[in-house]
Amino acid sequence: MPRECHIVTLMVMKRGRGRGFFGFITGNPWAERRLELSISYTSAILEYYKGEDNLRDRIDLMGSSTEQMQDGSSIIGSRNNGIEITLASQEKIYLACHTPEDQTRILKAMKYAGDAISSVDSLAEKLNLNVLMKDHEKNIYDYIDFKGTKLNGGLNQDFNPMQPGVITMSQLNEWEIMIEKTFLCLYKNNSEEANVEEYHQQEFKRKLDMHEIEAANAMKSNADASLVNKRRDDHIFQDKVVYVMEKETRMLQQIKELVSRYIR
Repeated sequence: MPRECHIVTLMVMKRGRGRGFFGFITGNPWAERRLELSISYTSAILEYYKGEDNLRDRIDLMGSSTEQMQDGSSIIGSRNNGIEITLASQEKIYLACHTPEDQTRILKAMKYAGDAISSVDSLAEKLNLNVLMKDHEKNIYDYIDFKGTKLNGGLNQDFNPMQPGVITMSQLNEWEIMIEKTFLCLYKNNSEEANVEEYHQQEFKRKLDMHEIEAANAMKSNADASLVNKRRDDHIFQDKVVYVMEKETRMLQQIKELVSRYIR
């Protein structure tokens, strides 16, 4: 599942972790703390403060899991809106939120916080997708995820779909559909960019039609059908790879321009 970026700041009741000699003496007392959750594509950090700026702890949430607790559970001192966080070390942290809405915010932010970081997440972080509008962010992330999971080596710098055996025509067709859908989401309200893409689409279609006409003419001349079809398919494959890769270059440039509006 994709990781999601969240920044959550709110007041919660937190049970003491009972560490060290002082923790052994006092047990696990509850205290109100300001919680700050910072979840990005490549990190997941929980900090909590006593007062405004007295940082009491900073916890790495990678490898953790989170569960909603039953209201009134004795583990959270008969409180409501409880949350249990199990760290990678198997230590458990208990929180009690002041409202069900606060509980929902934390659970949503923590949903994928502990998941392992993938190459898709690393690229999403590098592209700063989290600053974009949510629909743009999701569509681009889904596109990167497609390349990373459906195309062998699709996110590698040396990825070369022109090389024999790297991708099939079926995969290439899926790739074309995916990039058309993703890029359209970015430029649909930009008439100038839409006109540019319409031009490229028409030129691409003209090339495909030309290959079909050439194959039909060769068939009329009694050429070997298998050789004619292979030549046609090879040309279509090559032109389609060029079309998709050039479109991806334009899309990445569009992404950079969109991101630059939010990052100064």
